[in-house]
Amino acid sequence: MKNEDIYEEANKKVKAKKGFFYHLIAYVFTIGMLYVIMQFENNGEILPVIIVGLSWGIGLVAHYFNAFGTENLEIL
Repeated sequence: MKNEDIYEEANKKVKAKKGFFYHLIAYVFTIGMLYVIMQFENNGEILPVIIVGLSWGIGLVAHYFNAFGTENLEIL
């Protein structure tokens, strides 16, 4: 394998991992803001926040496995 090929493969992996962390930051910020808004504007009803969090969380988990694979998981 050429050095350029190794570099390109490493670059793809780094971009995928950075993309996951940006996705995670957006998730945490958005769910947090939705929670705060629902506490003040909807009398503390958080069911919509839970639904959005779980739905988006499934996509976030899929993104994790796409970026990192399963090599980081350990069986206890």
